[in-house]
Amino acid sequence: MSSENKQLFKIPGMDNAGNAMGAGMVGIGIVGLLVAILGCFTGKMKVACFALPYGLLTFVITIIFLVIAIISGGIAS
Repeated sequence: MSSENKQLFKIPGMDNAGNAMGAGMVGIGIVGLLVAILGCFTGKMKVACFALPYGLLTFVITIIFLVIAIISGGIAS
């Protein structure tokens, strides 16, 4: 892509959007791995020290994804 084309698609305030999106994806991946590990430990050992954080973390993630879905639906329509 030439520099003229890059200027056409440049959105103000979005200079480092690629870096921010990459960092966000890495963060989501880490949280996903944490949920998976806690889920495995909860299924294997069935103790409160794994079940409580797993339940709370999945609840919080569900609420966050619900808010993201509502915002995305509003933006798309």
